[in-house]
Amino acid sequence: MVGTHFLVGLGECRILIEALLNLSIVLAGELKVANERIKVLEDEVAELKIRINKDSHNSHNPPSSDKKKRYPDRKPSSTSKKSGAKPGHGGSNLAFTSTPDVIVTHKLKGHCNRCKTLLRDIKNKKMIKRQVVEVEIKKTTTEHQAESGVCHCGESHVAAFPFGVNAYVQYGESAKSLVSYFSNYQLIPYKRLEEIFKDIFNLSLCEETVHNVADKTFNQLSNFEVSAKEYLLESKLNHADETPVKVDKTKYYIHVLSNAAVALSSPHANRSKKALEDIGIIPNYKGFLCDVF
Repeated sequence: MVGTHFLVGLGECRILIEALLNLSIVLAGELKVANERIKVLEDEVAELKIRINKDSHNSHNPPSSDKKKRYPDRKPSSTSKKSGAKPGHGGSNLAFTSTPDVIVTHKLKGHCNRCKTLLRDIKNKKMIKRQVVEVEIKKTTTEHQAESGVCHCGESHVAAFPFGVNAYVQYGESAKSLVSYFSNYQLIPYKRLEEIFKDIFNLSLCEETVHNVADKTFNQLSNFEVSAKEYLLESKLNHADETPVKVDKTKYYIHVLSNAAVALSSPHANRSKKALEDIGIIPNYKGFLCDVF
């Protein structure tokens, strides 16, 4: 009996061992698959972290896409100072003018609710004034007509047009100044500048016109550039900085050197030493530079 039970016990152990071996093989296969899946998920997490941490400083994303930094809630201050503008602050409200362009008078009408007297008969009336400021956007076309004629001797004559009036139809100085302001100072792209002139003034504006205005403005400012460089070199304290900008889809830098009176901007493909040498101011400067002004 004992021998029989011992043989049965060995058989059960053999079956159990085989089952455990088969189970270990299955688990080993599942573990391999799980490890491979974990590796894929780790790569995806790493890529997502890179995407999340991208902003305008380490990628081509615009500054408007940067996440706003969340600051902790500030506890109420125990100081006795009142919030808001300090006494003496001028504020930025619209100024009341003593010379309005249009005056509209609103007269008293009807009668008094108490005594039924006609309000128009009240004597010693006073005016309470309120002003509304509007911005007028207006396109004005000036036509120049030059007399022409033939002298009795047969000589033809044409009166002189004003200086700068050369084309059959052209933009005036105020329109070209606005193009230059939007394009060079506000850095509005050409396509959007075309839309602005079309939507607001109902005027067509092509890219070539913007280029021509920029070239003319550049030539007119050549003397200013020379004077500005001399003034900055003589200044004891200047502010220097640069900012990236796209020029024909190529990364450039706008280098700025300025003080309280003059600001000079110079575009360059290089950010550091090469640009400073080509611009030719800082290498010859003997004063103090700062990056906050």
